Amino acid sequence: MIDGPWRISEQLMEPIIVKLGPSNRPEETERLHQEAVRNTAEILVGKIQLEEDQRQQLQKDQIQLQNQIQLHQQLQQQQQLGNVFNNGINDFYNGIQESQQLQEYQRQQLQEYQRQLQNNQSQLQDSQKRELAMMELSPVDLILQTMKWGNIAFNAPTSMKFDETPRIKLLLGIKQTIEELKQDIKVEIEKKHLSGDIDVARIKVAPLIMQALLEGSSFEIKPITPNEQPISSEVTTEWQWEIIPKSAGENILNLTLNAKLPIDGNSTYRTIRTFRKEIRVDVTGLEQTKNFIKDNWQWLWTAIFVPVGAFLWKKRDQS
Repeated sequence: MIDGPWRISEQLMEPIIVKLGPSNRPEETERLHQEAVRNTAEILVGKIQLEEDQRQQLQKDQIQLQNQIQLHQQLQQQQQLGNVFNNGINDFYNGIQESQQLQEYQRQQLQEYQRQLQNNQSQLQDSQKRELAMMELSPVDLILQTMKWGNIAFNAPTSMKFDETPRIKLLLGIKQTIEELKQDIKVEIEKKHLSGDIDVARIKVAPLIMQALLEGSSFEIKPITPNEQPISSEVTTEWQWEIIPKSAGENILNLTLNAKLPIDGNSTYRTIRTFRKEIRVDVTGLEQTKNFIKDNWQWLWTAIFVPVGAFLWKKRDQS
């Protein structure tokens, strides 16, 4: 290392130190010394300038980086503002759609309200018409207007032997369906308690009493249950008859249901037929000949047996 004014980097001073030696003269030494100082100063100035340039470049780079960061932040803010704007636009369009949907819903509600209002007006007008019409009806007609609907099911024999005594069963129900009543009759037929086909119908039912009649001149008909019975809205009402044929061939039974309507309280009843069915029954069998002889033996004795016996007796005397 060189002390004093020569305290310079060994690498920078090495060429100059080589030139300095004991053989050099003072003038030459001074000149070399000044030249070394000048070169060293130039080198230092260049190095300082280079460092200054690097510092300025670094400051420019920092400023540029800050500018880029600010620009990036501004872009992010703009993007956020754009997102907010887009969200606002979407919310606006959604609000418009919701408003349109609300208007459509309100329009439909208004139409439904108008329809209900028209229906209510029509029902009110119909009710007023019915009330006016009922004011002009007789007591019987008023009761007919209030009669309920009911269902009936019964077995209808289509054929039988002369010596058979089948039963006919009729069920009436207000709460029960036709299928339920039909099933009850079907079970009786399967158990051989009843015979024939199953007939069903829907009829008007009196509020209190119904009358069921089974009639036929070719049959002896024995009611098993009363012809007139009070009606229940919960349970079925049942009628039964036993039929005995009087003659062979195709005979007719008439099944009739009548509504017993109370007039002027319960002191007077009006009978209204609500159902009628003609049942055709084919009666066959050998017992009809025996019954015919049993019922007409006197006529047969006088008209056939006595003349035939007399003829045979006379022929015997002649022989």
